[in-house]
Amino acid sequence: MMPSYVCPICGRRLSAATEDSLKALIEAHMRGHDAEIVKTKTPREELIWSIKNRIAVTKMNIKRLERELREQRGILKILYKSLEMLEAKK
Repeated sequence: MMPSYVCPICGRRLSAATEDSLKALIEAHMRGHDAEIVKTKTPREELIWSIKNRIAVTKMNIKRLERELREQRGILKILYKSLEMLEAKK
């Protein structure tokens, strides 16, 4: 089950694959609320802010996918070795 968090300010539910990813997502989300409190944004500033947040989330997803790929490569190596051992016993 993916960890999730409900923002107390806007009520939006945030979820991520891991606790660390969720923490980064919450931090980025809360920075957005902080920026809204400081001043009202123009549509251009809102677009820039949303693009920056999307970039941060995408980087986080890339890191997660790279980690999962490394894990899958490790599993594949183990399976190849098991196959070699079984074939050698024939």
